Amino acid sequence: MADTATQRTRRVTATEVAKLAGCSQAAVSLWITGKYEGRLTPEWQQRIAAAVAELGYVPNRTAQKLSSGTGRAVSFIFPGFSYSFFGPVLEGVSSALGHGWDLSFYDSRPNGGSRKDSAEALVSVAVGADTTGVILASPSSAELGAIGDVLAATVVVDAPEAPSNASLVAFDTDPSIDEMAAQLARLGHKRVGYVSLAANSLTLIERRKSVVRSLKAHGIQPVGPDLRVTTGGLDATADLFSGKWPHWRHERVTAVICSDERHAYGVLAGARAMGLSVPADFSLVAFNDSDPAQLLAPSLSSIHLSAVELGAAAGKALKARVGGIVAAPILVPTSYFGRESTGIAPLVD
Repeated sequence: MADTATQRTRRVTATEVAKLAGCSQAAVSLWITGKYEGRLTPEWQQRIAAAVAELGYVPNRTAQKLSSGTGRAVSFIFPGFSYSFFGPVLEGVSSALGHGWDLSFYDSRPNGGSRKDSAEALVSVAVGADTTGVILASPSSAELGAIGDVLAATVVVDAPEAPSNASLVAFDTDPSIDEMAAQLARLGHKRVGYVSLAANSLTLIERRKSVVRSLKAHGIQPVGPDLRVTTGGLDATADLFSGKWPHWRHERVTAVICSDERHAYGVLAGARAMGLSVPADFSLVAFNDSDPAQLLAPSLSSIHLSAVELGAAAGKALKARVGGIVAAPILVPTSYFGRESTGIAPLVD
């Protein structure tokens, strides 16, 4: 009895019901909401009912309530508000959708268990039979796989690819990355360090690959391993940089590229604590280009990514898909701004 009681303290997911019944999560959602007439055969109804009874499944009523109301409920799945990037994305989405759409938010960061199981459980909660549309932002490969069977109109945002059932909206960063690499080459930089976010976002993985390709095409060698940081604050990144710089200095690194602007702030703080000067001791480049990048001393060279424009394109793509229009992938343009933080490569011993 103790074992059974312990098992039932964990919420059973619709994904687990679907696996036991041998059907899709969408079929389970139809059965749960009572909208299976004419859509599920009696045999499938019985199999799902048996699986529900065996597992003791209880529907998540909060999620069902969030995905109802106007009949145009949209689930926005993203890696949480600790990433300030997603506030403007949501601003763009909301503006493009307009009135009459219910937006519900779901944090995609795994809460224990394997990433694959976490992704499937997340989708089972975020997407119900009454969900009109889904926007999946900055996904991992597990989240892309979990969204592949969703029946609602689906848009994948800020990713290099999307499953066949979804529209894709992403940044076109390659031209800007190449412009950045070309400038570093003109300034005499030969070896570059990279600051990456310790996350499984497919777009960040692809972004690093694009940076490496462009650097090598311009005769610049990326020096590994990367400085990998989490979503920690400025002080944490500054400490990590201070520990990394002696190695990079030994490897004759003269420029540092940050995959996210927040980490550039930490690098600047760490450099100042060590008595280093940018760009006299090394040049610094980042992605995002928020307003503070222009106000720093020195002003920060950055690849501009318009989160609002990305969100607006996602909202428009979702409305089109709900209306039965499947558009080609949308690539939002980016721009590179070379500012005071990039200068002539210093002479190194």
